[in-house]
Amino acid sequence: MAEADGLGQSYDESLIKMCLRKQLDELEMLTSIYCNPGELKIDDHGIAADINEYLEDRLNSLNRELDYTVTLEHNNSKIYVAFQLPHLYPCSKSANISVRSSLFSKSAETSIRKRLEEFLRTVDTTEVYSLEVLTWIQDNVDTFTEAPDTTTKSTDNKKWIEFERMWIYSHHLKSKTKRQEIVKSARQLNLSGFSRPGKPGIICVEGWKRNTEDFWKYIRSMNWQKITIRKSEVKTIDSDDLDAVRRFPNFTEQLFAQDGDDQQEVQMDMSMFMKFLEKHECSYIRKDLFGFE
Repeated sequence: MAEADGLGQSYDESLIKMCLRKQLDELEMLTSIYCNPGELKIDDHGIAADINEYLEDRLNSLNRELDYTVTLEHNNSKIYVAFQLPHLYPCSKSANISVRSSLFSKSAETSIRKRLEEFLRTVDTTEVYSLEVLTWIQDNVDTFTEAPDTTTKSTDNKKWIEFERMWIYSHHLKSKTKRQEIVKSARQLNLSGFSRPGKPGIICVEGWKRNTEDFWKYIRSMNWQKITIRKSEVKTIDSDDLDAVRRFPNFTEQLFAQDGDDQQEVQMDMSMFMKFLEKHECSYIRKDLFGFE
C-alpha cells in the first residue's frame, strides 16, 4: 500500500512509517525535556494516537499531521515555536516552523525565519531536528531582538510591506477538521477573507504576504484531491494601511446555500456568491475561478 502526498506523488508505505516512527520518538524526547506545564502543547492528541494505529496497521490511511508548540521563556517573556510535521518529515519533507513572541517586531520575525532557514542548511535534515532548532533559538534569542528590518524601507517615516490577496480553489472541501483548521490558521495569522466548503471549495485570504504564504504552506500540506492558487494579488503598501486595503473585515466560513441545505453536498448558490463578491468589490475574480466574466 502507498500513500499520496499533497502533490499527488505516491510513496512507499515503509518510508512513510519510518518517518512517522521518527516523529513519535522525537515527540517523546521533547516531552521528557519540556515537561513543565505549558511548555509543550499538542493541539490534538488524537493525531499521535492515529499515527500509532497506522503504524500498527489498524488504520488504513492517515490524513492529519502532527503539530505541536514549544513555549520557551526569556526575560520573563514567552517565545512560541510551532512545528507542523508533514508525514514524510524528516526523510524527504521539511518541518513547517514558525516563531512568535511579543519580544520580536514583525520585521525581526521575518529576519528570524530567514536566519533559521540558513541554520537548517547546516544540519542533517534527513534526521529529526526540532531540538536543534529549539537550542539554536535559545542560544540566539538576544540577537533576534536586534534583527535588522530586511523587508521594509523607510521613506518619510513610512514602513512598506507586501500585501497579498490569495484565491485558492480546491476540488472539494468537506472535512470538518480541514474546515476548522482553515479558519483557525487564517485567524492566527491575522488574515481576513473567507472559505466556502462543499464542491468546489473556495478560499480567499488577504493580509501580510509572509502570512498568506505561511497559510498556503500549511493547508497545502493537508490531504487534497486537488488544490491550487487561482490568483495572487500582491502590492506594496504602507504598513499603517494594511486594514484599509482589506476587502474583508475578518475571516469567516461562508456556505452560499439556502437554509436547510446539506452543507457539504449542495451545489453553490451562484447568485448568492456573486452578490457576496460584489459587496466586497471582488466580482472580477469569477473569471479566474470559473472561467466566465
